[in-house]
Amino acid sequence: MTKMPVFLALFIALSFFGCSGRPVLTSEEEVPYNESEALIKQAGADLDTAKQAGAEVFAKDTLGKAGLALEDAKNALKIKEISKAKDNALKSSAESKKAITYPQTTENSIIETEKYVKAAKEAKIDEESPVAYKEAVDQIEAAKQAYNFYDFSGANLCVLKAANAIKKANEESIGVKNAVKVMEADMSIAKELKIDTISPDAYKNAVESYDFSKTSLLARNNSAAIESAQKVSAILNAEMKKTTILFVEQAKSDLNTAKEAGASEFSVEQLALAEDALVSANSAAEKNDYINAKNFAEKVSIISKEAETKAKAGKETKVVVTNVEVKPPKPAPVVVEEVKIQKPAPVKPTPVPVAKVVNPKPVVPAVKPIPAPVVKVTPSKPVPAPKVEATKPVSIPKKETTVTKAEKKAEVGESKNKAVLPVAEVKKAKTSGTFPVVPVAIAVFSVIVALFIIRQIRKKATQTVTQEV
Repeated sequence: MTKMPVFLALFIALSFFGCSGRPVLTSEEEVPYNESEALIKQAGADLDTAKQAGAEVFAKDTLGKAGLALEDAKNALKIKEISKAKDNALKSSAESKKAITYPQTTENSIIETEKYVKAAKEAKIDEESPVAYKEAVDQIEAAKQAYNFYDFSGANLCVLKAANAIKKANEESIGVKNAVKVMEADMSIAKELKIDTISPDAYKNAVESYDFSKTSLLARNNSAAIESAQKVSAILNAEMKKTTILFVEQAKSDLNTAKEAGASEFSVEQLALAEDALVSANSAAEKNDYINAKNFAEKVSIISKEAETKAKAGKETKVVVTNVEVKPPKPAPVVVEEVKIQKPAPVKPTPVPVAKVVNPKPVVPAVKPIPAPVVKVTPSKPVPAPKVEATKPVSIPKKETTVTKAEKKAEVGESKNKAVLPVAEVKKAKTSGTFPVVPVAIAVFSVIVALFIIRQIRKKATQTVTQEV
């Protein structure tokens, strides 16, 4: 009997908890569970407020999303998925509030988009891109009509289309201007590169597309104008790239020719300048900077040809200097007349004074003067014997002039060889008469003349060697 009240109390407790739907919670779960439960209640209140504001008419889809999120929150809370329940409750409240503010949000969107349309008109976008501008204006009118019929979703969709249309109008206006500008720049560069002469057919096609692009631009057909302008640029860029490659290849060929001619030996500085210019030409060609690439390539060709000419001249000079051998001229043969002494009459010998004959020193440029020989004539002593011996002919030794390479490099125009001249002595004549003055004087005069001739020959030889060097 005592057990009956206990079972009764337990039954009542289980029945209470089962009806309330609140699961058994631990102390850690109690607080977050209560927070999620409060959020769910708030989400329900927000949903009711949106329905009372007529959101079921003008924001039916948004309100439906709020209701589904609220149901998911309640189901998650029953199985103690507290975090999921909390997130869904917050989402439901947000959608309900969004539905309530839908009219105001839509109205603000219409106003802002209409401002963009007016600004485009002030910038004359309606003239430059009339098709896209008209589409934007039409969508704004449609958004206003939808708003008046509480079709805020439809109004927002029209506002979005209007914004895209006005954006397209602006892009077309800027795009067609840029395309035409690039096209005109390419035409100018092509003329400078003489594409009309190098590739006349391609240039003719580009001109035709250029004219069509200009015509389309005047007709406000921006899409056709852009397409034609891009076609012109594509044609000209392809031809300009080919032409630039030809210029660069020619520059490389000229540089190699200069190297083969010996520019690396005889024209080092010019060769370095040409190589630097070639690097710049390749860099400009890679960046599609066709004008600079052409200019650098032409610079390479000009410098390379100059270096080639200088190298060839240097080689020729080197060959001439190597092959030339300086040979001294052969001296002219010296003719020495034989002096015969005739037998004089037997006379008493008289003393003869010593005569010194000095040859004047001629002024020879760049050649050290050679002192003239001094011929001493000694008087003969009286000899009682009557015999007279004839003197032997005076012979002049020959001296060959040699100019060595060392002397030529060290001091041009100077000769270090000094002539060794014999000293002629006229011996006394063994006669019983007077001294033969006349024959001796003739002999001395002949010697002086011979020495003078030798000096003149040496002078001419020295001058010749100087001129050749």
